[in-house]
Amino acid sequence: MTLDADLDEMYDRPMALLVARPATSLIRVRDGAVQQAYHDLLGVLA
Repeated sequence: MTLDADLDEMYDRPMALLVARPATSLIRVRDGAVQQAYHDLLGVLA
């Protein structure tokens, strides 16, 4: 069995959501931190 076949099998299952969800959460947290830093910077410049 190849890695591609394993990945295809994984993505056919709801468990793929458990893998994808933490990744999107991390991206949201990072984007939130970037936005906060941007707002802080604007506050300093204003």
